[in-house]
Amino acid sequence: RSTQSRSSAASDVYKRQYLNRAVSDFNRKHRLIFSGTWDLPWRKNRLVRGWSLSAIGTFQSGRPFSIIDGTSSGFLFASTNPRPNIAPGLTHKDLATQGSVSSRVSMYLNRSAVVPSGPQFGNLGRNVVNGPDQQRVDLVVSKMTRLRERTSLEFRAEAFNALNHPVFRNPQRNYNNASFGEITQTRGGPRVFQFGLKLRF
Repeated sequence: RSTQSRSSAASDVYKRQYLNRAVSDFNRKHRLIFSGTWDLPWRKNRLVRGWSLSAIGTFQSGRPFSIIDGTSSGFLFASTNPRPNIAPGLTHKDLATQGSVSSRVSMYLNRSAVVPSGPQFGNLGRNVVNGPDQQRVDLVVSKMTRLRERTSLEFRAEAFNALNHPVFRNPQRNYNNASFGEITQTRGGPRVFQFGLKLRF
């Protein structure tokens, strides 16, 4: 069992088998990373010779997380991040809304699918929702120009997050918070260009 925090949420010891048994906090169901370099086949003269294109791409599923309920305070002992109940008649598939992540930034989670558990343990399991997926492509265009036998000039143009695709963090998971289900943060930053010129000798 994995956990990102120093303490885990208290749960019903009689139902621990299915309430706490879940995928790892670091689990990513799908993950694809590719990289490559293409030396462009231009050989006519040194002005068009020596160009290359490189790319690194990362495409991966989001990480799972648990929904918590800060209103549950009726325990006879201190409880860290107690979990609520799932609304009657609904399933885990109803916890997250449908559509692209960008269209669900203000409502990634379905508030009506969760209800407070009151002064008892909630029946919602651990890591029952997956966070937003992540996509990122970095590109590099470079040219190596030989000036003399042992001297060359390298030009590089680099684009980080070349497609300017936002990488969203997990939404607010506390049912007691006014912004429950909203995505308020991103990671990795926007598209950035960087240029460089290097003299090799």
